[in-house]
Amino acid sequence: MKKRFISLVAAAALVGGIASVAAPAANAGTVAVKGDTAVNMYGFIRFEAGYADDMAGSIYKNVPVKTDSDEEHYQTNAQITRIGFNFKNADANVGGKIEGDFWGGKFRIRHAYIKHTFDNFFVRIGRYWGIELNAIRTFSPAWVSPAGFNGASRAPQVAMGGSFDLGGATLKAQLAFEDVNYTGAIVKKTFPVTAAYVATDIDTGFGKPAEVYALGMLAPVKIATGTGTSNETGYAYAVGATVPVSMVTIQGEFLYGSGMNGLAGASITPPSYVGDDSQDFYAWNVEAKVSPVSCLSIAAGYDYLKFKDADGYKMYTIFGNIQYKTTKYTTLKLEWQHADIDGGDNGDRYWAAYVYSF
Repeated sequence: MKKRFISLVAAAALVGGIASVAAPAANAGTVAVKGDTAVNMYGFIRFEAGYADDMAGSIYKNVPVKTDSDEEHYQTNAQITRIGFNFKNADANVGGKIEGDFWGGKFRIRHAYIKHTFDNFFVRIGRYWGIELNAIRTFSPAWVSPAGFNGASRAPQVAMGGSFDLGGATLKAQLAFEDVNYTGAIVKKTFPVTAAYVATDIDTGFGKPAEVYALGMLAPVKIATGTGTSNETGYAYAVGATVPVSMVTIQGEFLYGSGMNGLAGASITPPSYVGDDSQDFYAWNVEAKVSPVSCLSIAAGYDYLKFKDADGYKMYTIFGNIQYKTTKYTTLKLEWQHADIDGGDNGDRYWAAYVYSF
C-alpha cells in the first residue's frame, strides 16, 4: 500500500511537470487560454455621485427644465463599472473585443467585435462605437457630455479604415455601415447608416501634431407622414481641429444634421421629421485642456446647440473639470456644468467619480 501511494505521488508530480512545460504561466495582465490567442483583461471600478438642479429628469440629463418648477436630483451608483477582454492572434492578424458594464444593475454587452488587420488597414465586424465618435469630441469626462456633443452610439457595424503616410503628414480614413437610428420614430431603416471619417496630422512644431478632421453621414429611412409613408435620407457632417501647444490642448468643432436630431445627444430632442420635412440642428464648441503635470488635467469649454425647427430650442453649456490621478491606477474626476436654454431657463449639474482602472 505504501509503495502504491509513493507511485501515485510520483506520477502526479510527473504530470504536473509536463503540464507546466506545455502551458507556461501567463504574463501579468493576460489570461491564458487554449490555442494561440492572447487574451488581455481590463476594466475599471467606478463610483459616481451627482447632483442636478433644474436639469430635466436626473443627473444624467443635459438639458434644463423648461418650466419655473424647482427640480433637484441626487444620485450615487457604481453601475458604470466595466470589464472587458481584448483578443489577439498574431499569426492570423486577427483580434477582437468583448466588453460589458452593469448599467441598470444588470450586465450588458457594450462592445463585441472581430478585427482583421492587414499592415496599415483594418476591417472591424461587430458592435462598437460608431466612427462618428472620432469627430464628436469633448473634454467632458462625465457620463453625459454637453448637448450637441454627446451623440455617438454603440451599434452593430462593418467598418474599415487605415492610415497612410503622406510624407509631412499622416492621413487616417474610415468607412462604416452602422445599424443605428439617429432619426427617432420611423417605420423602418431602409439601409444602414453610412459614415465616413477622414483626418490628417500636421506637425506644428509646438509639441504633438495638430489634427484636422471631417465626418459625413447618410441615414436612409422610411417614415410615417400621416397620409402614408415616405422614403427619406437624413444627413450630417462635422469639421473640427485639435491643436496641442505644449501643456495646453485646444479643440473646436462644428456639427450639422438634417433628419438626424438624435445625433445631437440632447436629453430633450424635437422630432427629426415633421411629415416628410426634415428638421435641422447645428452645434459648435470651443474647449481647452491644460496638463501641467502628468497626473493632473484641468479643462473648460463652451458648447452651443440649436434645433432650427419651430418646436426646437437653442441652448449653451459651460463646463469645467479637474482630473487627478491619486495613484498609478486610481483617478478622481470632478465636473460642473451650467446649461441655459432659450436665454431663460437654466440648470446646473455637479458630478464626481472615483475610478480604479486595471
